[in-house]
Order: sequence, then C-alpha cells, then structure tokens
Amino acid sequence: MRRRLDRKWAVILAVQFITAAVPLSVLPFLFIHMDALAEARAQDAAFWTAAAAAAPAVAAIIATPLWGRIAVNRSLTNLIMATCLLSAASYALQGWATTPALFCAARCLQGAAGSGIILLLAVERFRKDAGAGYISLQQAFTAGCLVGPLLGGLALEHDALGRLLSLSALAITALGALSVLVLPDGADRNNLSKDQKAGQSFHIRGASKKTLICIAAAMLGAGGVFGFAPYFAAWAAERAGGGVSMTALGAIHAGGWLAGMMVLPLWGQAISQSSAVMSVRFSLAGSAMAMGVLAML
Repeated sequence: MRRRLDRKWAVILAVQFITAAVPLSVLPFLFIHMDALAEARAQDAAFWTAAAAAAPAVAAIIATPLWGRIAVNRSLTNLIMATCLLSAASYALQGWATTPALFCAARCLQGAAGSGIILLLAVERFRKDAGAGYISLQQAFTAGCLVGPLLGGLALEHDALGRLLSLSALAITALGALSVLVLPDGADRNNLSKDQKAGQSFHIRGASKKTLICIAAAMLGAGGVFGFAPYFAAWAAERAGGGVSMTALGAIHAGGWLAGMMVLPLWGQAISQSSAVMSVRFSLAGSAMAMGVLAML
C-alpha cells in the first residue's frame, strides 16, 4: 500500500513539475517570441505580450470554481487525466501557433486546464501530512520553474521552441495515461456525504480585514514580479548590449528560482513557527527590495 501511494505521489509531482516548467520555458522570452509572431511594430508586440502573459491567469480565475464543483463527484484519476490532456492541447497549440491571437488562445487553455486546483486536491486526498505535501508540491513547482527557463533559452537559441512545446505536450499526455494505471479509477473517488458536499466551498468566506489586506498585498507583489518576467530577456539583452545568448539569459532567470528552491524549507518552518501574516510581510518586503534594485539598473 505504501509503495502504491508513493507511485501516486510521484506522478502528481511529475505533473506539477511539467505544468510549471513548460510555461516558464516561454515566459521570460515572451516579448521576443511575440515580437517574432507579430512581425509588426514594437507597440503591437508589447500589447500581445501583455495579453499572452495575462491570458492563463484570467482563464484560471474563471475555470477554478468550475473545477471545484466538478471535483466533488469525480475521481482524481479522471481529473488528472483531464488536466493533462487540456495542458497537452495548450502546449501543442502554443508550439504550432503562427499568430499572436492563436498563441493567446492557447495560453487561455493553459490557464483553464485547472492543474493548480487539481494538484491541491491531490494533496488533500493522498497525503496524511498536508503541510509536508504542500511543501513538496511547491518544491516540484519551483524545480520546474528552475528548469523551464534553461530549456526555453536553449530552444529559442536553436529556433526549436515549437519542438520543445510539442515534446512537452507528448510528455504531459504520457503522464496522464500513467495516472490511469497508477491511480485506479474509482479507488480514489470522493465519498463525501451529501451534507459535506453541500458545505464544501472553494471560496473565502468570512475572511478578516487583515487576511484580505494580506491577500491583496500578495497579489500586488506577484503582479510586480510576473509583470516584469515576460520582458526579462529583452530587457537583459538590451542592457548587455545584445552580446548575451538566450541560454545565458535563461540561466540568469532560473537563478532566482534556484534561490527560492533552497530557502523554501526555511520558509515552511517559519510559517509553521510564526504567523503566516508575518511571513507574507517579510516576503513582500524582499520582493519590493528586489524590484527596487532592478529599477536602478
């Protein structure tokens, strides 16, 4: 039983890794890629870059409550398979896209795939220690964010970004098929009672003012970071005088995620030993300092 549980968790972590690595293989180079697709003025490329960067988040906001309702009566096997297939379609469409509009539509599908909520449900379903499960899930996410920019820079440098995305589509499809074997259909079905299902909620209710302020601050902090990320490669290449490879720029971007991977266990201890609000304050202060340094470069 223990071995089966480990295999289940390995598949879940692998899905988390790929669903983090693939978007991050594109994100730092998004402006450069959209500029090539737009084949027009820089203003057009900037608009499409902003649209493509925001597309997954907008779709996820709309789709996440729907996934929450669907998850109540579906097995985790079916949910993981569905999110893998939708993610695969998104990656393939991004790889084949020849226009900015089609690329943005594919990015919308990426956000609608629901991998975030499905993987969180997997923690609740298969990990007795949910805290440790969330930390390992976050480490898999960070590892994907570390590897993604390296692969994306290398692929872009060799004009192979489309091939990388197509291979990623095959990989996530294979993981979805593997989940059918490792997670037997029906064995993990949600057996909540009717009263539990009626009371199950994926919304924040009765949150305190402090909690809402904390959430708003975290959103602004994340917005600052991910608002800059799509333009990172173009920004860094301009300051380096154009004499730096895409692979090197990917490595620089990955460095930030490497640092995050190293300090994540420490943050987990800090959150468990002190208040989450204080941890968020320190995190936002660090993000503000980092953005301030970038602004001076």
